[in-house]
Amino acid sequence: MVKRHTDTIFALSTAQGKSGVAVIRISGPSSMEALRLLGVKDDISPRVAHCRLLHDSKGRLIDQAVVLYFPKPGSFTGEDVVELQVHGSRAVIRLLYEELQTFIRIAEPGNSPYVHI
Repeated sequence: MVKRHTDTIFALSTAQGKSGVAVIRISGPSSMEALRLLGVKDDISPRVAHCRLLHDSKGRLIDQAVVLYFPKPGSFTGEDVVELQVHGSRAVIRLLYEELQTFIRIAEPGNSPYVHI
C-alpha cells in the first residue's frame, strides 16, 4: 500500500558548496504559503518564471530569485511545487533554510512524496 505524505518539505536540489546558482524546491500542500512566508505576496502564474525579492520574517532582503510554480498534479512529485532559483552563496541558502524551517520541514535523504507502508 502507498500512503501519500500530507506535509510540505523543502530541499536544496543543487550540489552543496560554492556555486553561481542554487535551486531550492518546496513540495506539498503548503508550498505557496511557504512562498508567502518569504514575502512574495503577488500571484505567481503556473510554469512561468517570475523574478521576485525574497525577505525574512523581519522584512530584510535575503535575495532576488527566479520563482516557478508547478501545480498538482502536473509536477514531478504530483504535489504543488515551488522552485526558488537563488544566488548560490552559503549565506543565502542558510537564510532561506532558517526562514523555511519555521513553517515546513527539511526533506530527509531519499525523501519522496510517497511513503510505502
